[in-house]
This record gives sequence, structure tokens and C-alpha cells, in this order.
Amino acid sequence: ERQENKLLDTIPLDTINPEKIAPKEKISDIIDYYGKDYVFFDRKSNKVHMYNEAFITYEDIRIDAGHIIMDMSNNTIRAKGIKDTAGAYIQKPKFVQGGNEVTPDSILFNTQTQKALIHNSRTEQSGFHVLAETTKKENDSVIYVSNARFTTSTNEEDPEYYFLARKAKFVPKKKIVTGFTNMYIMNVPTPIAMPFGYFPLTENRASGFIIPSIGDNNRRGFFFQNGGYYFALSDYYDLAVM
Repeated sequence: ERQENKLLDTIPLDTINPEKIAPKEKISDIIDYYGKDYVFFDRKSNKVHMYNEAFITYEDIRIDAGHIIMDMSNNTIRAKGIKDTAGAYIQKPKFVQGGNEVTPDSILFNTQTQKALIHNSRTEQSGFHVLAETTKKENDSVIYVSNARFTTSTNEEDPEYYFLARKAKFVPKKKIVTGFTNMYIMNVPTPIAMPFGYFPLTENRASGFIIPSIGDNNRRGFFFQNGGYYFALSDYYDLAVM
């Protein structure tokens, strides 16, 4: 912290005055940022570097990462992890907005358009663990993903079963709409597939697919069961077909 304050003291006040850096609606809305090892303002490239246990807050968004780069010229924030002495990738970014949390490998966020490009994200939506190769956040309510795995398995990194969607659209806490999707068991594709899928994400009753449970025992071997579809027909009766 002392090092951070020392570095900031060397910057003329007018270079960190939000009113002189950018219009009010742009990156000047950042209210707090921090780096444990250092916060360095590169005058030549007009970038601020935060390193080690860094974080930045912007409106209702908070980003934590090992290394955060704030580009004052094009209103972007880039966050990524850092390597420890053994070469392991640590302090991966964490992106939090409202009640949604994503932990990817890297983030590129535009403060002006509110769009983000996220690589290898991991998140949880109404009981689904979602791992996506590429995620494009259009706004607060629409997220597009490609090569996404979603599962109810507790093993997020190597789930014993999952559905693989080549393309999908998320509306957080409301629904997931996918293109061609098929089920994988122990990373082996099965003939169980859908040309498209619709999965409601709500705490209220809603029609949607029932994800099958997976099991393995000496009598039955490896199996899945109780998959189907739930029909929320009215407030007084419903139907589950499995």
C-alpha cells in the first residue's frame, strides 16, 4: 500500500483527475482500483497497470485478477492471471456484476459499450455449472457463448457428464437457448442429442427439460435415469414425463 501511494504521488494531479481524463460517462466512472505490488501509470501508452491481488470497481462491476490493465485511450479494462515461481497460472480473473459471477482465464471489458469478451469462463446459473470456451457479453441481460459445457455435476473442471452446446444464448436467471446440443459421458459423445434446447433458469415453476441423474453400481453398471420434460400446466397441476 505504501508503494502504491508513493507511485501515485509521483503523478501530477491533473493526470488522474477524472474530469480531464475522459467524459464523465466513460472510464472516469471508476471509483476504486488497487494493486498489492504496484499501481503504475504508463504516460506513454496512457495505461494504468495494477499487479498482484489487483481489483477495480466500475459502477456495479468488480473485477479481481493478478494483473489488470486500464487503457485510458480506448476505455477498456483487461484482466488476466499471473504466474507464480513454479510457473503455475494463479489469480485468475473474477468478474462480478450484480448477482452474477464469472471466473475466466482472461477478460477484455469496454467501459463505454459495457461489452466484454471472456475466455474459458466458469459460472453457475440456477444449479447449472457452465464452462464456455468463449463468452461475449452484449449487455446486462444477454450473453452469447460458444462451445459451452453445462452440467449439474459438482466436479466443474472434469464433470463425469455434461451437455455440449456449440452455440448458446444466456439470459441470466431466465433462460438458456442452445443450438445443436448432445450429451457427453466421461468425455465420450453419446447419440443423445437435440437440434436445439431451451432451459429455463428460474426459481418459479416453469416448463423445461429434466436433466437425468448419472450413477454407477455393480448390479446395473454405468447408467443415467430420470431424464425428461416438466410441464408447468397451471397453478394447480403439472406433469413430468421421464
